Amino acid sequence: MPTQPKGQAVSSFKVTKKLQPRTPGAQKLLQRFGDALVCVRRRVAPEGEARCTTVELVLEQVPIRSRTDQLVGVQVGYGEKALQSQVKAAGGVWDLASRLWRLPQRTARRLGLSDRVRALQE
Repeated sequence: MPTQPKGQAVSSFKVTKKLQPRTPGAQKLLQRFGDALVCVRRRVAPEGEARCTTVELVLEQVPIRSRTDQLVGVQVGYGEKALQSQVKAAGGVWDLASRLWRLPQRTARRLGLSDRVRALQE
């Protein structure tokens, strides 16, 4: 088992060479880690007194699920023209039936309108 360099964090070492898994110099590590191997890096200590080899591995791969942002109603008064313009610029749409501005909950929170959120009638 290789030893850990003494005194300095390996992350402070300068990368002198980056190897892809199937290139010469990375073959033994490819046999050891298989398809999980992303790349191999050769590093040298800042003063040049030590060198080491690091590997980057894939530990987990999961599909990305997109979040659907729930639409909420935001109550904005008739005379609040500046706020109406701000909501409209953020993608808000006026819902005449509920007399509320419809926009994603995340956007309402970002605009600081959480206290004005009302339930939408479907």
